[in-house]
Amino acid sequence: MRRSGREARHLCERGLHRERSAPCKRSAAKAGDREGALRRADALVRHHPKRAEGHRLRGDVLLAAERWEDSASAYRRALGLTPDVPQNRLRRGGIQSGLWRCYSQLGRDQDAYAAIQAVVGNVYDAAVD
Repeated sequence: MRRSGREARHLCERGLHRERSAPCKRSAAKAGDREGALRRADALVRHHPKRAEGHRLRGDVLLAAERWEDSASAYRRALGLTPDVPQNRLRRGGIQSGLWRCYSQLGRDQDAYAAIQAVVGNVYDAAVD
C-alpha cells in the first residue's frame, strides 16, 4: 500500500514507516540531525525487529557518524534478514556496499574484498535476469 507524503512523514517520525526507510533517512540527513535519525532507526527496529529496513537505516546513520563497527553490525543484521532471492539482489548489494565501506575503514581488507565481490555479483545478476 502506497502512503501519502504526509502520512509517511508521520509514520517516519514515529519510527513505523514500513515501505521505505529512505524518506526517514533523507529527512533527518537534510536536517543534519544524526541523533534524531538514530532514534528513528532504533524505533523502527524496536517496532519491527525482523524487518531489514530498520537495521539498514541504522547502519546508514551509523556509517554517516563514522561508527564503523556499530554500522557493520547493523548491516550484517539487515543482510541476515534479507532473503537471498533474485528480487532482493539489488537490496542485498546496497547493504553489502555499506559493509564494504565499514570494513575498509576498519582495515579488515579480506572482509572488505568479500563484501565488494558480493556487491558486484548481486548487481551483475540483477542486470542479466
